[in-house]
Amino acid sequence: MYVLLLIWKFQKAKRFYHYDQSISSKTFVEPRLQTVWQLDLYPAGKFGTSQAFFYLRLNGFQTPDSSVSADKAKSIKAEYKIYLLDSANEKGIVTNGVTEFKIGTVAGSCDYNNAINKFLHPDGSLLVICEVESLSTGETFSTEPTPNLQITNHFKEMWKSQLFTDCTMKVGAKSFLAHKCILGQWSEVFRKMFSLPTEEAKSGIVEIEDFSPEAISAMLEYMYTGVVENEVMEKLALALLALADKYAVIPLKDMCEVSLAFKLTATNVLRAAVFADRYSASKLKKATVRSRL
Repeated sequence: MYVLLLIWKFQKAKRFYHYDQSISSKTFVEPRLQTVWQLDLYPAGKFGTSQAFFYLRLNGFQTPDSSVSADKAKSIKAEYKIYLLDSANEKGIVTNGVTEFKIGTVAGSCDYNNAINKFLHPDGSLLVICEVESLSTGETFSTEPTPNLQITNHFKEMWKSQLFTDCTMKVGAKSFLAHKCILGQWSEVFRKMFSLPTEEAKSGIVEIEDFSPEAISAMLEYMYTGVVENEVMEKLALALLALADKYAVIPLKDMCEVSLAFKLTATNVLRAAVFADRYSASKLKKATVRSRL
């Protein structure tokens, strides 16, 4: 599953955007089947209505070389949910469902009842959450994994089997075997560490003293699978954010920020704000500011 967190200046956009003009998110990749998506908001309406209109669209399919294929014959079934959070972190569903998508297929909802107004923050912005999870391929709906999913499964097997590992991450008495190529692919810090004549590059040993074995294990599992289990994120989100910041694992850092933003309360928002400042967590910082308004 991919979770997208957006803050859109809705009231300002409604004044300046015309009918059929949209605010668009950056494209994002749902990791399970490597599908590429975008979320649009039409502040002044679309499809014959002047009410605000959200819609989610499938842009393409990410290939192993990270390019995007726009194969119009290919389809994917996906579960999606678009919702809003008000300044008290109360949730309102805009739309949700399961749809078979092709390139150009959209799933959306119109704000017929002006419900958006209930979720506007004091500065006129909307905090929008979009969750997308690819369920299966739509070409044959067979149980055979797609090539991208097969690649993901191979990485999982590399993590489990520890075959041909070439570096060790030592955390106290605990050691984790890994592959330099995987670490370097996800992290600019590791990429530089292993490409320069450092002690770590020579010995293949990375000693870590400031994080727990559980956090290191979760980061490594994310690097090999693209997933952090819900119970792990629930327990380790703060530590994982700090770890992802230290090693510049940006997608993991973003995931942790979104998870923490969901859990903001009156009792933890100040601590979260301090944490966001310390680790330059811009998404979390914006969420804490809105929680305190």
